[in-house]
Amino acid sequence: MSKPKYNRLKKHVLRVLAEEEHWSPVPAIARKVHLPYAARSLYPYVRRLAEYGLVEAAGAPGRRVYYRITERGKKRLEFLTKAEQAKD
Repeated sequence: MSKPKYNRLKKHVLRVLAEEEHWSPVPAIARKVHLPYAARSLYPYVRRLAEYGLVEAAGAPGRRVYYRITERGKKRLEFLTKAEQAKD
C-alpha cells in the first residue's frame, strides 16, 4: 500500500472517531469510512492505530471492542489535514 493511501485511510478513520462523542465499534467505523473492501479488514488496522497511541480501545461484554481517538490521534489528524491542504 502506498503511503498516500495509507495516510488517507488513517485520516478517514481518525476523522470518524473525532466526530464521535462516544466509543465506537469497528463495524460502525467501517460504515462511516465507506471501505471499498470487507469491513473485517479494518480490525487489524484499528488495532495498529491503538498500538501507535492514536486511538484507545476498551472491551465490553460479548468480547466487542470499542475505540475512541486520543489526544495524540487528534494531533495526528490535524497534521494530516494541514499536510493535505498544503498540497492543494
